[in-house]
Amino acid sequence: MFAPIQTSSQSLSDDFRTRSPDDCRSKYDTARMPIYRLKSAYLPQGLTHDVLVTVSDEGFITEISAALAAAAPASAVERIDGIVVPGMPNAHSHAFQRAMAGNAEYRRSARDSFWTWRQAMYSLANRIAPYDLQIVATQLFVEMLKAGYTSVAEFHYLHRQTGGAQYLHANPLWEAIGAAAAAAGIGLTFLPTLYQCSDFGAAPLKPEQARFALDTDAFLKAVADQVNALGVFDAIIHNAAVGYREPQRVETEDGFAHVFAINSLAPYVLTALIPPPRRLVYISSGLHKEGDPSLSDLNWTQRLWQGQQAYSDSKLHNVLLAFAMARRLPGVPCNVMTPG
Repeated sequence: MFAPIQTSSQSLSDDFRTRSPDDCRSKYDTARMPIYRLKSAYLPQGLTHDVLVTVSDEGFITEISAALAAAAPASAVERIDGIVVPGMPNAHSHAFQRAMAGNAEYRRSARDSFWTWRQAMYSLANRIAPYDLQIVATQLFVEMLKAGYTSVAEFHYLHRQTGGAQYLHANPLWEAIGAAAAAAGIGLTFLPTLYQCSDFGAAPLKPEQARFALDTDAFLKAVADQVNALGVFDAIIHNAAVGYREPQRVETEDGFAHVFAINSLAPYVLTALIPPPRRLVYISSGLHKEGDPSLSDLNWTQRLWQGQQAYSDSKLHNVLLAFAMARRLPGVPCNVMTPG
């Protein structure tokens, strides 16, 4: 289970892919934003010369216009020669593993494999403290910026103290990642990730995975606290994405079927713990048509387990949740969609 938290975001209504440079005008106040003059830019209508690009403080392009037609003062424009490309996102990062660099790129014996690498990773994960993590992550994020990455999606699964005890209040490990991103100046999508099993068949976590553990309620509350600290979100997107054809019923420590808990219950509980966003989006699919509309035995304690049916049920639940939340939050647009 993971819940994405975008720490810097802005919605732009202009579609630069289909409009001419002079039509790509933003409704934002661009008077104080940096303006770059590009010698050439490849736009939908082809190669265009002398183009002005206005960029917000958050790093978003807010306006594209023909330089000769623009009235920007010359002193406010920075000329850029050469090739310009958008900043690249690093879509999968585990920052603490940067401290392993140089220690895991070669075999020490013929028996070394991914599994021995994983033991080395666990050893590091069980030693690193919040202050250490912030230093390592800051260095990593600076290195990403130097390599051309301007944003990072950080999958984070260290939740407990080094001895395995749970933090009583705010999680300093989570805060260390946010502080590192702010210090480096990189855009951060924080993805707190919850492990409750170590293998198929609901095998319990191993001792070396103790820092990954939280019960579902504690995890959802921690995510909600993080979200609430950032203010109202433009959109919350829920996706029923796990358990397709899961071969057997896996029960969470809370007593719920794994597919039902993650795909159906968790989105509802998380939404209830945060201020209403400006929009709610539920991702379903055509499989919702195969879902059981009777909503009987939601937890699969009476029925013979069928993984695909349980998955289809959760897709139907997302459709029903969208309608239910539309009634519960009349001022919030609630949409349900299929990605196909």
